[in-house]
Amino acid sequence: MARTSVANTIQRIRRQASSGYRNETNVLAIAMDASTTNVTLVSALTPNVQVGAVLCIGIESMRVTAINAATQSVTVIRGWLDSDPDVHNVNDEVQINPRFSPLDIYDGMITELQSWGPALHAVVGITTTVAADQETLELPISMAGCYGIIDIRHNWTAAVNTSTAWPQLNFRFQRGVGTTWTGASTSGLLIRSIEPMHAGSLYIIAAVPFSMSAFAFTADLVSDIGIQESMLDVLEMGTKLRMGMDNEIQRGARTQQDEPRRAEENPAGSLNAGFQLQNAIYRNRKAEEIQKLRTQYPIRYS
Repeated sequence: MARTSVANTIQRIRRQASSGYRNETNVLAIAMDASTTNVTLVSALTPNVQVGAVLCIGIESMRVTAINAATQSVTVIRGWLDSDPDVHNVNDEVQINPRFSPLDIYDGMITELQSWGPALHAVVGITTTVAADQETLELPISMAGCYGIIDIRHNWTAAVNTSTAWPQLNFRFQRGVGTTWTGASTSGLLIRSIEPMHAGSLYIIAAVPFSMSAFAFTADLVSDIGIQESMLDVLEMGTKLRMGMDNEIQRGARTQQDEPRRAEENPAGSLNAGFQLQNAIYRNRKAEEIQKLRTQYPIRYS
């Protein structure tokens, strides 16, 4: 699996956010469909696998309601804590009472990406045909969330003045709503050429939101969602901040610590310094990616 996948990124965030803590795991011995309530594990059940424990496979959480140590199996409630029951395969990792459930991290990644807005965005290019003397073109409904136009190139074949060099089109970008121009359900985003166009093709480069409809545990963040690979660490840092940075801030841990701490070791307010440092690093890295994106793909019209 590519290291740019959602699943691999969740594992990296989990490893970093739980640094210094022992995360108990097991392995699934028998495949499960989305409805079975019996989980059979490869290794013997440990004391942490008891009634009330939470098991996580993929991004699904399950609550243990009964155990059978002889068969190394447990009975569970599927889709615990708002997760969705899913199909799981033999040898899938089973996390036992994880510090952060994979669903926590998965949801944090979605929230972080959606917060980036037009500052960090995906870049898409589409080619469409235009007729002779056409002056306007409405973008397809798939681009309704477009932040702005980066560039438009025009290529045409005509009896005279044939072009194959894709010169830049002089245009205006007009923003409306879904029924502004035709009354039909469309993008509402209109390209208006300064001069009537020749019959041929337009190549439109646009800044658009990341493809969150494609976001899934098995998706690839680069090829499916549209993130540049250099943005991955920004996503990871932002997600960890949203989860509270438990690896840096012991006092803010949501679960009991492996080793008790005295109040004088982690006094009230001690978490602020760690949070502020991580937040500063995150903001600097995010600013670097924003500047790089603006340099590579400056939005001409928004």
